[in-house]
Amino acid sequence: MTRLASACVLLSVVACHVQFVSDYDDQIVKDATAVQADVDTLLQTELNPPKGTDTGYEASKPAYNKIAVDLDSLRTQAMSHLNNGPTIAQVDALANDIGDLQALHMKENMLGRAFIQQEQSDIATHVSLIIRTENDKKAGNAGG
Repeated sequence: MTRLASACVLLSVVACHVQFVSDYDDQIVKDATAVQADVDTLLQTELNPPKGTDTGYEASKPAYNKIAVDLDSLRTQAMSHLNNGPTIAQVDALANDIGDLQALHMKENMLGRAFIQQEQSDIATHVSLIIRTENDKKAGNAGG
């Protein structure tokens, strides 16, 4: 009887599908790419503004507002999946970095060239990690 009970328990454990990470979500990749494009547009305008363009904080507020909305959408999409902690943490890190950028822009009103270039690189890294995490999920699902 004990062997039969042990066999039943083992069979039920083997039959259970335990998922430690969420499935791949193409919308997260699209949303992360949209945030990247919005940030790049803002920072590229700061780096190389057309003649007569105001690059002060007040003039940049609409761009920051759009980025904030896109980040909220990205975070909501990431949170809609169970076991998606790594992606949520990466989205939060991206949002914190962009929040720091906005706070400095608000304080200083203008951003320095070297700082902008470093921010572009840092934000691209955050977005790349989000996309890589999703692609890793996709690759993992294809194998099993």
